[in-house]
Amino acid sequence: TDTSSVTMFYLVLELCDNKAEMIILDELNQATLSLTSLTDALKESMRFKPVGPVIMRCAIDYDKYNGIEIKRGTNIIINLVDLHRRTDAYHSSNEFNLKNVQDKELSNTGENINNFIPFGAGPKECIGRWLAKTEMEVIIEILIKQFRFKRAEGTKPLKELETRWDIAQQPTSPGILIVQKRC
Repeated sequence: TDTSSVTMFYLVLELCDNKAEMIILDELNQATLSLTSLTDALKESMRFKPVGPVIMRCAIDYDKYNGIEIKRGTNIIINLVDLHRRTDAYHSSNEFNLKNVQDKELSNTGENINNFIPFGAGPKECIGRWLAKTEMEVIIEILIKQFRFKRAEGTKPLKELETRWDIAQQPTSPGILIVQKRC
């Protein structure tokens, strides 16, 4: 629930300042089964401001990665913030842009391993990833179709939002949004 609620807050906060809201709304109003833009917006929110900024693992066997020997029992920390901001993997790595994740999958289960792993990878991948994805798509679809959001005075845009690590990466100051019913 932390991943879902914080990711949705970050997305709605970003949509206050981003033309992606209209792209998503147009797609939703076309009454097709496609949620491509909505899914990309959620993925981009998880890439741009990951709720879980690191993944921690312990090597179960000896391995070698990029010429570095990894002994069994070595603790490994993968920094998702840095991984998800690699300039060689993303069109606009330091900007919220739906194009950044159009070719990225939520899971590294296929042959093409990518640099986008918001739910982790392998046997320790988040068991709730598909529930979270579905839950977020349904809630955000309803919110975007029925409401408009504006940042209240003093609420920073997503790019400037400072966070702290708790159970999940969370804002350090309250984010207040003005919600208006769509006509």
